[in-house]
Amino acid sequence: MKEYGDELFIYAMALQASEDSEQDEDEQNEDEDGKSVPFELKQQPCATAEQASQMQKYLKGYYGAMNGAWPNLIVAMAWVKQELMELAADDAGQFFLPEVAAEEVDLIMAEINLLCEIDPIYANFLRAANGWKSFYQSIDLFGTEELKDPKAMSMAFSLLDAIPSHIIEQFGFSREDMLPYAASKTGSDLFAITKQTSKRPGKAIWFSGEDARLYPNFEECFRAMIDINRLLLLQYKNEQ
Repeated sequence: MKEYGDELFIYAMALQASEDSEQDEDEQNEDEDGKSVPFELKQQPCATAEQASQMQKYLKGYYGAMNGAWPNLIVAMAWVKQELMELAADDAGQFFLPEVAAEEVDLIMAEINLLCEIDPIYANFLRAANGWKSFYQSIDLFGTEELKDPKAMSMAFSLLDAIPSHIIEQFGFSREDMLPYAASKTGSDLFAITKQTSKRPGKAIWFSGEDARLYPNFEECFRAMIDINRLLLLQYKNEQ
């Protein structure tokens, strides 16, 4: 476990699933596939059985993404989500952890369905976490399952088509430059990234009604969403 080090320990603390990190390193369990896991996840009082199962499943799939910035960013977001879930115990079902890391074949199949290359930074995120349900309120961050699903992407492109042209063109892009990667289940919010064929590939935009925010890339957008979720957490705390 030493080669994974601090990231797994921070993640464990974020989930409050371990009381002693050293004991976790010494007492590893074996899952059904014979792969070691760093600790036995304890179900939180405000977590449903389905959420606890999702936490454990994600943790087991976390090994493939232990290099680079994404583990730390995912941990930071998971920490906020855990706190939100604890504060909103009556509505804990709206908070989720990310899905298990995507396989390369999933990325390939998604690109075949999309008829375009997935942004490299976004693809690296998917290799760490294959989507995130209710990433922010009702907005789902797509994994390869959505990217491979013609119906899901058709709905996302319908939201894109509904955005007035001047809102997109203010950034120097056309509608054809955009690839949706996150969308609201109940509203019109849409996140899109400029395709690799665009003159300025990899730019992330959050469309929300008549407003739009441009980010340098997917990672910077993800960092901003961590901060926005922290503001939501602060709001919950102030209300209590």
